[in-house]
Amino acid sequence: MIKKINLNYIKKNLDSILIAFITLYLFFSICIPFLLNNSLDKFDTPGLLSLIWFESKYLFPNFSGWNPYFFAGFPQGILYPPLFYYLGAILSKFFGIILSYKLLISVVIILIPFSIYEFSLKVFVQKTWAIVNTLLIVILIVILPGYLGFNIPAAIDYGLGPSFLSIPIFFAFLSCLFSKNYNVLKLSIFFSMLILTHMLSAFVAGVIFFLYVILNNDKRQIITFVKFILISILLSAFWLFPFIYFSNFQATGYSMKISIYYPFITYITSILALILGISLNGKKHFLKKIKEYIISKSKLSSLIFTSLILSSMAIFDALINYQETRFSIPLVHIFRLQIYGILLAVTPLVYGLMTSHPLFIATASNLNILKFFKRNMHIFINISFLIVAFFAVVPIRIDPIGAEEVRLGRPKWDGRVMRAYKVSEVLTQSRAVIDKSIFKNQDGFAVDGLLRIKFFGAIFPISFQKLKSK
Repeated sequence: MIKKINLNYIKKNLDSILIAFITLYLFFSICIPFLLNNSLDKFDTPGLLSLIWFESKYLFPNFSGWNPYFFAGFPQGILYPPLFYYLGAILSKFFGIILSYKLLISVVIILIPFSIYEFSLKVFVQKTWAIVNTLLIVILIVILPGYLGFNIPAAIDYGLGPSFLSIPIFFAFLSCLFSKNYNVLKLSIFFSMLILTHMLSAFVAGVIFFLYVILNNDKRQIITFVKFILISILLSAFWLFPFIYFSNFQATGYSMKISIYYPFITYITSILALILGISLNGKKHFLKKIKEYIISKSKLSSLIFTSLILSSMAIFDALINYQETRFSIPLVHIFRLQIYGILLAVTPLVYGLMTSHPLFIATASNLNILKFFKRNMHIFINISFLIVAFFAVVPIRIDPIGAEEVRLGRPKWDGRVMRAYKVSEVLTQSRAVIDKSIFKNQDGFAVDGLLRIKFFGAIFPISFQKLKSK
C-alpha cells in the first residue's frame, strides 16, 4: 500500500521532483564549492566587492553617494542600478562582504530552475513540454560564454553580478506576463526590479511587453501598457530620475570584434519557430497564416520578434565592427544582447515542436515506424537525454573554485579591498589591479583627480560627512 502511494505521488509530482533534483545538483556541484573555495579574484568581481563594501560602510541605508576611492572618484548608485549592491550591503551586516556576495550568487543559482519552470508552466499545458523547455534554457545558461552575461559563467568567471541577479526576476516577469489574466501591478513590480538591477534586462523585458501590446491588436492593452509604464516609473523613480538627469556624465559604451555565430543561429532558430507555429494553421495563404498566428499567439510572437530584433542588432554590430571601428549604440555593449535573443528563441521553438508533434506521430504511423515511439515514450527519452546532458555539462563548463587568491602588498595601497588576478592572467586585462585599488593621500581620500567632486557633493552630503568622520 505504501509503495503504491509513493509511486503515485512520484508520478503525480514528477516535474516538481525533477526540478528540485536539478536545483540540488546545482547547489552541491556549484554553490558549495563556490561558497567554500572561490577567492573572488577574477575580472569584475573585486570591483563588485568594493562597491558592496562602500555601500555597507559609508552609504547604507542610502543607496547612493560619492565614492572617492575608485576611478578617481564617482557617484556610486546613480549611473548604474543599485539593487545588487544594496542587497549585498544588507547581507554584509550579518555575514561580511565576501560571504554575503557568495550567498547572493548562490541564492540566484537556486532560484533559476524554479523561475524558468514557473514561466514554462504558463506557456505549456503539458508538464513534459514545460520540463523540456526548462532543461533547454538551463543548459544554455550553463554552457554559453560568460562574457555574454546573464548566465552562470558570467557570475562565476566574470563577476557580472547585477546581470546574473536579473535572471530569476526576468523569468518571473515573463511568468507574470504569460498568465491568462496578468496583474499589471505585479508585472510593474518585476519590471521596476529589473530597472533597479540591470538595464539591459529591463530593456529586453520592455521590448517584449511593447511588442505583445502591438501584436495583440487590442486597444485595451494599450491602456494597460500605459498603466504599466506609469507604475514602473513611480516604483523606480527614486533612482531612475537621477540616472536620467546625470546620464550625460556617463561614458559611451563601445563594441567589440565578435563572431556572428550566436546571433545568426538565433536568427535561424527564431524563423524556424515561427514556421513551425504557422505550419498547422490550416490550408490558407502563407501571409494569412502568419497574421493569424501572430494575433492568436501574440505573447509567443513577442518572444520571436524580440529575439529577431536582438539578433539583428548583434549581427549588424558585429559586421560594422569587423575591423574594430568601435561604433556602437551609446552606453550599451551590444554583444551582451545576444544571449537574450538565444534564450527567448527556445520557448517558441519548443512550442512549435509541441504543436507539430501530432503530425509527427501521424507521419510515423503512416510509415509503419510507430513501434519505435510507443506511448509517446520518445518525449521521456528526450527529457532523459537532456537531463544526462545537463549533469554532464555542469562540471565540464563551470569551475566554481575559480582562480587562486593573489594579493599585492604595498604599504600605500589599502588592503581592505585590494585584490588581483592570478599570475597567469594577461596583465592588460587586470583591471582589478588598478581600478579597484585605493591610493590614499594625506587627508584619507583617494586621488580624486578633476572629476566634479563639488558638483556631485551637493547631492550627497551624508556620504561626505561619513567619509570625513573616518
